Amino acid sequence: AIAALVQEGVLRAEQGRGTFVLSRKRLSYPIGARTRFSAGLQGQASERHIVLLASSVEPASQRVAEGLGLARGTNVIRLETRGEADGRPVSRAAGWFEARRFAGIDAAMAQTGSITASLARFGIDDYLRQSTMLSARHADAADLADLDLQPGAIVLVTVAVNVTPDGQPIQFSESRFPAERVELKLSAL
Repeated sequence: AIAALVQEGVLRAEQGRGTFVLSRKRLSYPIGARTRFSAGLQGQASERHIVLLASSVEPASQRVAEGLGLARGTNVIRLETRGEADGRPVSRAAGWFEARRFAGIDAAMAQTGSITASLARFGIDDYLRQSTMLSARHADAADLADLDLQPGAIVLVTVAVNVTPDGQPIQFSESRFPAERVELKLSAL
């Protein structure tokens, strides 16, 4: 158990001296009207980027369809991403976009490493957070692997809808943040 906690960065073991708890400051990730990954971690991490893990076209589930204001079964593009700060994984997300309107957003994301820059290629220069639901749960197998966590780790989960300034839904997302590395800071939406 101690070796696992040393590997996690929670403990430091020094031979002949003992085992010490390392106090590591969590990143504070703001959630507000204009939530953006890179801007939200500015000043806390010198290197911030998003990696596209996978993309697919799929029929919208009831939850995704409701979030995007689409009929259930409408084709959507699903982007699986991992956010990294200073070389450490700090988020894992799935984002859904209407396939007809955003055909090619997966290629844009692979090139830019940014949802904001990818949306700009579709003429969306600004967008707002319409809603965010927060919860917490144990990390699943994919979260453990992609976020480099130990079994039993807790992830903070956000389910969000982003809209254009005139209120058109453009993105439905579910993001997971390792609770040991990230705290969520809520501001008025």
